[in-house]
Amino acid sequence: MKEPSRALLMGLGSPILSDDGVGIHIAEALNGRIEGLDTASSPFANLEILEKARGYSLLFVVDALLDAGGSIGELRVVSPWEAGRHTASSHGLDLISVMELGRSLLGEEMPQLARIYGVTAGCEIAFGKELTPALAGFFPGLVEAVGHDIRGFLAAADRKGR
Repeated sequence: MKEPSRALLMGLGSPILSDDGVGIHIAEALNGRIEGLDTASSPFANLEILEKARGYSLLFVVDALLDAGGSIGELRVVSPWEAGRHTASSHGLDLISVMELGRSLLGEEMPQLARIYGVTAGCEIAFGKELTPALAGFFPGLVEAVGHDIRGFLAAADRKGR
């Protein structure tokens, strides 16, 4: 039997800013639940991602979308342009810039950016390690939806012979 694609789900967000950490919470919830998928987290789309993603064939990213329109708890597959806009930080680079830098420095050791998931978290972020009640009610469905999509993506990649 063919070995499944070696993939990484990177959860982005602050572990101390409640809903901003939804990406980290989703990655943790999926840890060990999908064959061929490892999980990791980072508080910023920064150079740390290069080291964590190095050597994987596929990279999935999940992050909070703040002030992005839509309803709290809405899950979207985000375009690279949107990801650059929403993962930008005053302390570092945006996700797309990090990936481009990784490709120029590390070449084929950098994974293909398979999907970027964005979860609408509203615009008010509070201090805390737990999700706010408004977003927490959607959490089980978010984990299930992201997991289902990743399983489908990996199965399709395996059928194509990745």
